[in-house]
Formats: sequence, C-alpha cells, structure tokens
Amino acid sequence: MSMKIVLVNTNLMKPPVVPIGLDYLATALKIKGYEVDLLDLCKAQDWKITCDEYFSKNSPDAVGITIRNTDDCYLASRDFLLPIFQAALRT
Repeated sequence: MSMKIVLVNTNLMKPPVVPIGLDYLATALKIKGYEVDLLDLCKAQDWKITCDEYFSKNSPDAVGITIRNTDDCYLASRDFLLPIFQAALRT
C-alpha cells in the first residue's frame, strides 16, 4: 500500500504562478512510489471551500505546503500574506 501525499500551493496572488517546485517534488515522490495529489489554491474561487472539499473526500498520510511569497512585493498595497497561510494551516 502506497502512502498518499497532498502538496498544497498556497499562492493566492494573481496572475497565478505555476508551482514548479511542487511539480518537481511530486514527480520525485511518484518515482519513489508515493501517490501524490496537487491542491492548487491559486485556481480556487474560495480557498477554504476548496480545502474543505478536498479533505472531506481524501485522507492523505502527509500534507506539504509551499509558501512562495510572504507579501505581494508591491509598496502601494502592502498585502501581507502570512495570516492567510496561518489560517490554511489551521484548517
């Protein structure tokens, strides 16, 4: 029986950025025999609903979460993203 792992892209910024690091990791894990899902929250209308739907149907053995940016790197908005990541971890 293989271990199931879900890798979560928490980047919610637009335009979306491909989670290439997670793709590399998923490929390496699959080669080693793990079952891997990629949950890309950047594509979600509502990330909380997307997470709830995924975890209500799946019971992964491990969850990997990536954080691409801690802020939006834009002086005018100063959008700080860590509170979103913290909320996702609690979900």
